[in-house]
Amino acid sequence: MTTLLILGSLMFLKERDRPTIKPKPAKVSQEANILAVKTIAVEGVNSYGESRFYTGTIAARRTSELGFEQPGQLIRILVDEGDRVSAGSPLAYLDSQNLEISRRELLAQKAQAVAKLQEMQAGSRAETIASARASVRDLSEQLELARQKSQRRKALYAQGAISREQFDQTKSDRAVLQARLDKAKSELDELLAGVRSEQIEAQKSLIEQYDAKIATIQLQLKKTFSKLPLVQRSLAAYLTREPSYLLGSQSCVWWKIKPSKPASAFPQAQLPKFLWAAIKG
Repeated sequence: MTTLLILGSLMFLKERDRPTIKPKPAKVSQEANILAVKTIAVEGVNSYGESRFYTGTIAARRTSELGFEQPGQLIRILVDEGDRVSAGSPLAYLDSQNLEISRRELLAQKAQAVAKLQEMQAGSRAETIASARASVRDLSEQLELARQKSQRRKALYAQGAISREQFDQTKSDRAVLQARLDKAKSELDELLAGVRSEQIEAQKSLIEQYDAKIATIQLQLKKTFSKLPLVQRSLAAYLTREPSYLLGSQSCVWWKIKPSKPASAFPQAQLPKFLWAAIKG
């Protein structure tokens, strides 16, 4: 028993004094975990840009209504909503057939009045005067024959050879010829004297009346189409197609000036310069 205890003690002391061998950790491969990246050179700057997004509504600074100055039937529209138009561009037309017919009638009447005025200013032709003189000579000869006939009838009546009625008939024929001769002489005198200045002035006044009427028709024709009156810039325009009959100053066309002030609050410098608004006012 004692011997066993001694042997056990010796074996314990021997194991305690034996050096302990610790396992070495496994090597980790560094090459498998390396990530290849590209590099750029870094340069110093004084400022940097930044993009921002805003939500809002763009409103036109000024909105004006254009229309026709007279009533009529809308027959033609040249622009659509959102079209850009230049200053002086026509936008729509009214029916002008009746005005065109009236203008042509007035032009024809004026042409007749001008021709008559030229004839009055030129005076009578030599042929006309010669014809008037021949008519006076013919009537003078007929009147002389009627005077001689009346004298013979007077003597016959005094002798009782003819009736009172036959004698009065010769007197009546003589009076008619005398009246015709007086009229022919008056016409000849007018031809020789020419047209009076009062008649020429009256004819000129008639022509001026035609000119005024034609000018009024021309003005009405200009009002049968609506055009953009501004001259400073292009505009975004649109119009409504109702009603088809426009009365007086009722408007059908709107044009919009390029807006520079937003309706909602956000920096104006951030607005794109090419943005246009066409909003019905």
